[in-house]
Amino acid sequence: MTSKGYHRFNLRMQKFREDIELTDVIFRNQIKMRGNEHLFRSVTEEHHPRLSAYDNTNHNRILVTTHLKRTMYVAFIKDLYEEVTEYVRYILMVSAENVENVDRLIGEHTVNFTANQILSLQTRTDIVKMIMKQVFRKLENEKSTPNLIKKTNNKLGLNVSDAIIDEALPYLEIRHLLVHADGKPDEIFSQRYPNVEIERGRIKLNFPIVLQAYNAINQLVEEFDRQIMAAGYVPRNEIQG
Repeated sequence: MTSKGYHRFNLRMQKFREDIELTDVIFRNQIKMRGNEHLFRSVTEEHHPRLSAYDNTNHNRILVTTHLKRTMYVAFIKDLYEEVTEYVRYILMVSAENVENVDRLIGEHTVNFTANQILSLQTRTDIVKMIMKQVFRKLENEKSTPNLIKKTNNKLGLNVSDAIIDEALPYLEIRHLLVHADGKPDEIFSQRYPNVEIERGRIKLNFPIVLQAYNAINQLVEEFDRQIMAAGYVPRNEIQG
């Protein structure tokens, strides 16, 4: 059994993996897809003005399919990060009512609400959700992926191992570089993750690497879910049988 949050995460991850597998298939079969006049079969000047502008050569086929691969791999890493943060938000929400150590759950993240905000809510569950939304927002505002993962682990009193967390962190942190620095690592990143491969000054992304990212991040979320289930934090209506 898993939480519904992990079930959703896993389904989305599988769809993202299908996308990169399809991209790999296209790249490997680009010669078989060659058209008589244009780069690929079914390319027309009316519907594909950019593709039809290329000379029909293997070099150009490699050029456009390589760009497609890079685009898909970058999107894949970004999507993984978004799904992990969505899952972290989910487990903070569903676990909050059952965590015994409330002080640890809130931790250093002071939250404040007006009397009107509190009185406008119907149930204790609504109040807990309002509090945890603010706690999660404060975690996000720290703009630190290690803090987001490790503090969530601590707040919920889980024992997800440093080894599992450290295996996934490089791939989650790569997302920041892809968004804000065109994939170019800074000195801090390079010192923290010396094993991450660099190619022409940018983070190297290829099919084996994105599959490593998929496996490491899935293992991380799977372990979080196993532990919140074992701790009894997930309410019955959020359990996927």
